[in-house]
Amino acid sequence: MNKRIKPIDPQNITLEELMKQSLEIHELVSLAFPVGTKNESIYARMLKLMEELGELANEVLAKLGLQRQSKLDKFTDRQLEDEYGDVLLTVLMLGIELN
Repeated sequence: MNKRIKPIDPQNITLEELMKQSLEIHELVSLAFPVGTKNESIYARMLKLMEELGELANEVLAKLGLQRQSKLDKFTDRQLEDEYGDVLLTVLMLGIELN
């Protein structure tokens, strides 16, 4: 699996481009981590979404200063942005699974 996904400019992407890239990522993830049935794949995407939401929640708490000091010391706005992106991508991939 050597396919590279071209980085996007989040300031200038269209919804059509975002969906196209989400489909490409979905295909790569599905090949790298095959899951049995369609239902199992949907469950896996839901679990991944819950995981990503938890990571986003941790970053939001850190942004608000409501985490332990060790997490606050590591916090950056970039991490918060990345977690928002992970949640968005995971939601789109779940949508793709559900057609």
